[in-house]
This record gives sequence, structure tokens and C-alpha cells, in this order.
Amino acid sequence: MLEIKNVNKKYGSVAALKNISFSIKENEICGFIGDNGAGKTTTIKSIFGETSIQSGEILFKGKNIFDEYVLQDLFFFPDSNNIPLDLTIDEYLNYTLLLRSFDKKEIANTKEKVYKLLELEKHHKKKLRHLSAGLKKRAIMACCLSMKAKLIILDEPTANLDIETKNDFIKILQYVNQLGVTIMITSHLIDELQPLINKLVIIKEGEIVYENKFDNGREKIIDIYNNNVNRNKIDLKIINEIYK
Repeated sequence: MLEIKNVNKKYGSVAALKNISFSIKENEICGFIGDNGAGKTTTIKSIFGETSIQSGEILFKGKNIFDEYVLQDLFFFPDSNNIPLDLTIDEYLNYTLLLRSFDKKEIANTKEKVYKLLELEKHHKKKLRHLSAGLKKRAIMACCLSMKAKLIILDEPTANLDIETKNDFIKILQYVNQLGVTIMITSHLIDELQPLINKLVIIKEGEIVYENKFDNGREKIIDIYNNNVNRNKIDLKIINEIYK
């Protein structure tokens, strides 16, 4: 479904992505993990055309992702500060759904359903900047579900959420995946990814160091990560020196 082929990206003389290649098949839930600065955000920005690449290809269902309105089948679930904070939830959804050419009746019906699902009935007239982190994330999820995308790419969707809302989001993602939606998700909270994903891609310093199917019943993300990311081990003996 999504293919990243030999993509290179530099910021000045710094190589952010170094000839990366990986793919996500239809109906997979792919965990895309790596340390801060590893290249996760640059990869996502490249997929959506927010940053240009020097070379390589990005394909969706075999087509260049920027051709023939292919991007309409994708939705990006961003960090809660990367949304139009001066809009109300209502305005945010209206704007997004109008871009997809939904008619007024369909917009009204869709909003009613997602507000009920995500308990936003009392908040949809509030500006996004005045909402808590959790309500902002719910507003983004409302927009995400309304768009009926074939591929959803999520960046830290459960960060700063309470336990109940995190569980609700995981259930929603599992359910839409059962309906045929393909998912790519980045998160530092690998314990939450563990029961959710069936594909794992690890990026380190702009290079893909691991890509494979993932059996969440038999494998552990942390073990695969530790085996493929050679980090300098912390020297705990230094603590003894500190506490002398």
C-alpha cells in the first residue's frame, strides 16, 4: 500500500534520511519507532509533502503519492499543537470535510456521530487552543474518523492522555483496522504499541535498521529495539560516585 523507496533528505549538509526504504501492506498496523532525531518526523513530513526530498520515491497503491489526488486517501494525526488552534472543533471539522467535498448534510451527520463517540457534544463550540491536551487529541481523532481515510499516520496519538482515553483510542484504532484501514503509528510508549502492531520498522540516525512483520504474542518490541539500536550503555557505577 505505502512504499518508501530509496528516499534521501538533507537539511543543508546534514543527512536526515539516508536512502531509506520500507513498505506497509494493506491492513497492517505498523509501528514506526526510533529515538528523538532519528528521522521519524522527517519521514512523515516527506510522505505528506511538507518537506521535499532530494531523491527516491513515495508510492501509495503503486502511484506517486502526489499524483491523482492520492493524498485524499491519507490522514495525518499530528501533535496537538500542529492544528489550527484559533478554530473551534466545529470549524476545524467543517474546514477539513469541505476540502474532501462532503456536502452539508453529510458533514452534519458525520459530526453528530463523532461528537457522540468521543464525548465532544459539550465542547464542539470551543476554540481548540482553550481545550485540554486530551480534548485536543479527541478533536483530532474526530477529524480523523470523519475523513474515512484508507491510511492513517499517527504521531504520538496517546501522549498526554489519561488511561481511559488511551484505552478508547487503542480500541478505536483496532476497530477501524478491522474495517480495512491501514495504520502507521509513531510512539515512544512501546508498551502501548506492543498489543496493537503487526509490523515493526525501526529508524536510527536517518537509516532503517529493522523492518519485519511483528508477532505481538511472541515477540517484544523492546528486545528487537535493543538488538538493532546499538546505544552506549549507561554506566550505573557513576551513580556511586555521585552518592559518595
